[in-house]
Amino acid sequence: MKPRLLVVLSRFPYPLDKGDKLRAFYFIKHLSQTYRIFLFALSDLQVSEQAQNALNPFCEEIHILPLSKARLAVNLLQSLTNNLPFQVNYFLNQQHKQTIQTAIERIKPDKLFCQLPRVAEYLRTIQGIPKTLDYQDCFSKIMEGRAQRGSRPMKWIYAWESNRMRNYEADLFKDFQHHLIISKADLDALPLSKAQKKMVRISSNGIEFEYYKPRQEKKDFEVFFAGNMSYPPNVEAGIYLIERVMPLVWEKLPKAKVALIGTNPTAKIKSLAGDLVEVTGFVDDVREWYAKGRILVAPMIIGAGLQNKLLQAMAMEIPCITTPLANSALGAFPGKQVLVGENPSEIATHILTLLNNEELAAQLAYSGREFVTQNFSWDEAVSYI
Repeated sequence: MKPRLLVVLSRFPYPLDKGDKLRAFYFIKHLSQTYRIFLFALSDLQVSEQAQNALNPFCEEIHILPLSKARLAVNLLQSLTNNLPFQVNYFLNQQHKQTIQTAIERIKPDKLFCQLPRVAEYLRTIQGIPKTLDYQDCFSKIMEGRAQRGSRPMKWIYAWESNRMRNYEADLFKDFQHHLIISKADLDALPLSKAQKKMVRISSNGIEFEYYKPRQEKKDFEVFFAGNMSYPPNVEAGIYLIERVMPLVWEKLPKAKVALIGTNPTAKIKSLAGDLVEVTGFVDDVREWYAKGRILVAPMIIGAGLQNKLLQAMAMEIPCITTPLANSALGAFPGKQVLVGENPSEIATHILTLLNNEELAAQLAYSGREFVTQNFSWDEAVSYI
């Protein structure tokens, strides 16, 4: 009989339109080979039958814990009277906490796992059962980046959240026996001592190579960017690409087309659409859109963590261009496996170079696929749990 693993998530891990959902889905899929999975997922949205069916093959039990909009507003107000970060208060529901604790008594799991510090309150006081916390990204660093680029009053709110999150990330360490983080860059940013950091395992995302494999399609776009288009780092990157990078490319190649691929585009992202820029919104299969593009450009200027868009495109043997910020988590060799630009001029130069040199683009694409094949495995990612 397989051991039992109880999993707590801040979102239902399907559809795969956010990085934490993708990571959770594949963690569960691969862990189900070793464990009987009991899933408890918070959700402030209605979860479709299709989404639940996607998880049914991997879970013995699935429990969706709804979060009401009215209650969420009250939760956020609690941030004014306690020391918890806004995002922790947002997801904290005492009734659901009791539900999970009662379930632990009934299920008697052999291990407990929670993804992201924002749901750690549901498990941190449980004693006698080995617990794993997946920090995933360093969220205090993410909030600090938003504070640096934000405008008042959001600048102050992000700075406040960054400070609280930094204290919270540090305080959580003692309450969990095992700790995961997605990249060395995020580990370096965690507010932990050197001794504590040595106890944190780097658990990078993997890639489904049979799913994301090279495919031949007619190229409709010279450049594309992909991601959840309501997530602030993706919004910033999309704007940066169209308003600061592409004008330099269009000076040389005035007909070069761009696709911004991804769900929930903000009003600003939608406003970027035009004759040379397509904003797709949600797409059923991102692989089809990836295959229509010649180059993935991921000009990340804020945020943290590993960019799944880079792993996916590289696995599909598409040449990629990104920034030092994103490559610090990816760890690819600049100039061989990925091209890295620090400013709009450098990124635009890389785009023009690849568009004008098919042999170089093919070499970069091949080396990129080799890199992700050798370094990113879901089975390895979950081996530390």
